[in-house]
Amino acid sequence: FLSQLTISQVKMNDSGEYLCLAENSAGQAKKTLLLTVQDVPSKITHMEVLDYTSRAANLSWTPPYDGQSPITSYNIRYKPYQGSWRGQAAGKEQVYGSVTEAVLNGLQPNTIYSIKIEASNMVGVGEPSE
Repeated sequence: FLSQLTISQVKMNDSGEYLCLAENSAGQAKKTLLLTVQDVPSKITHMEVLDYTSRAANLSWTPPYDGQSPITSYNIRYKPYQGSWRGQAAGKEQVYGSVTEAVLNGLQPNTIYSIKIEASNMVGVGEPSE
């Protein structure tokens, strides 16, 4: 005998305990199941430059909501303010685990940069910061 619970268009607030109760003339049985809905991490909303020189910048950020799956890495992309995200001057760094700081090296003097950070977990990659 098979019982099945289907939740269509699952949402984060569908996480929780579910009780399955079967009852007939022979008696009853019950089983409690724990459902954890996971998602990609949310967008990083707070990032700051802690220190900088003409060729490097030390960044820090507040970890976002992890989507019920631990953050495994952060992808940091940077480019000259007027440049393309795909151009030769664009750079990329990655830090792993719970590290929330990074140093961007090889920057050009007298150049303003745009920086985006994305958090990743086992589900996927979250939206980039703005």
